[in-house]
Amino acid sequence: MATLQRHPDKLRNRTVLLIAGTGGIGKGVASALLGRGARIILTSTRQAKLDETISQLLQLYPEVPQTNVSGYTLDLGSTSVEDNIRTMVEKLKKDGIEKIDHLAYFAGDPLSMMQLEDITLDSWLKASQVRTISCILVVKHLVPLLRAAGPATSQCSPSVTLTSGAVGDKPIPGGWTLTAMITASLYGAARQLALDLKPLRVNVVSPGVVDTELWSGMSEEQRNGFYEETKKKMPTGRVGDVQDVAESYLWCMSDGNVTGEVVRTNSGSLLV
Repeated sequence: MATLQRHPDKLRNRTVLLIAGTGGIGKGVASALLGRGARIILTSTRQAKLDETISQLLQLYPEVPQTNVSGYTLDLGSTSVEDNIRTMVEKLKKDGIEKIDHLAYFAGDPLSMMQLEDITLDSWLKASQVRTISCILVVKHLVPLLRAAGPATSQCSPSVTLTSGAVGDKPIPGGWTLTAMITASLYGAARQLALDLKPLRVNVVSPGVVDTELWSGMSEEQRNGFYEETKKKMPTGRVGDVQDVAESYLWCMSDGNVTGEVVRTNSGSLLV
C-alpha cells in the first residue's frame, strides 16, 4: 500500500518543447509551465514572433532565468517541412539540448471552412498539412529526444500532447467537413501512438470554443456576437479561457498514469 508523501511538483526543472507555442493556447501553456518552474522551448514560423513572446514571458516571470526560455524557427507549412524539422533538431543538439521531457503540439492554420462540393485534393492537403501531416513528422523526429529523458518514474513520465478540437466529436452544419475529419483523425493518431511509442505517453487535448486569435478572421463585432451566442448555449455560461484550457495540457504532462486519452475541455458543449 502506498504511503502518504509530500506531493511532488512534477514539472519543475523539466524541459518542455512547445511546437507553435507563441500564440493562443500554446502561449498560455508556456506561461503556465514557467509558473510551475519548467524550462520551455518554443517554436514559431517567424523569429520576430519568438522574440516578442519570449520577451513577454520573461516580463511576466522576472524571477525566471533567461536560460529557461528559448526559441527556434520552424516552418510547418512548407513542402520542405521534414528537412525543417531535422534542422531544428540539429540546432537543439548543437545548443546542448540532448533530451526533452515533454512535447506539446499546437500548430494549426486558420480553420478550413468549405462545402463538400468545393473540396479539392489541393485544398484537402493544404488543410491537413500543419494540423496532421507535420504533427506526425514532428513526433517522429522528436521521439529520440523524448526517449533520452530516460524511463518513466514517479517524478517524471515523458509525454506527447497533441491538439484537436470539439468538432471531431460533434458535427456542426455548414462547411466543417475537412475540419471534422482532421480533428477526429488526431484522436485515432494519439491512441495508436500511445501503443506504438510505449512507454512514452501520448494524449490529445480537444478544446471547444476558446477566446484566442483563431477567430481573428472575424470582425470584432462578429467575434463578440459569436462569443455571446456561444455563451448562451454552454452549460458553463462562458467560452473557454486559455488559462483554463492550459491546465489540461499540464495534467497530461504531470499524470504518469494517463495515455491514449482524448482530454475534452469544451464548456460542456457536447451536452447540448
